[in-house]
Amino acid sequence: MSEKKMKCMFFCNGNTMFFKNENQVPKLQKSWLKLYLEFLEKQGINPLEVEFDLPDRKEAIPFKTTSGDYGWEITVENIETENKVHLCNSCKNKYPSCNPKNVIFGTGVGLDNIIACEKYKAYSKPKEQK
Repeated sequence: MSEKKMKCMFFCNGNTMFFKNENQVPKLQKSWLKLYLEFLEKQGINPLEVEFDLPDRKEAIPFKTTSGDYGWEITVENIETENKVHLCNSCKNKYPSCNPKNVIFGTGVGLDNIIACEKYKAYSKPKEQK
């Protein structure tokens, strides 16, 4: 069997690394998660309405950036825990001026990460520039 000269690595955070002759090739390192989010959109499925469980049992929460690209946040702990990322980081409402109701705080450092909020709205289209 011949020795392989190329290598691709998939990471639990949604990223990809590609090597050729042991050198990293940045132009071939498009995120596997981003590719799938784009694929779902082309199939007529809104990726923002899909729950994504990652191989390490964390959850990816997709959102659209102001440029219209896909991004995502990953829960801090395994899905079974309440220690998830702060939703406000990917919400188009502005905390605390959004005056949230029925907020659930996580158990992470500082106990201030909001993991559930009835007013949460992920970026679903680019924000207008002012």
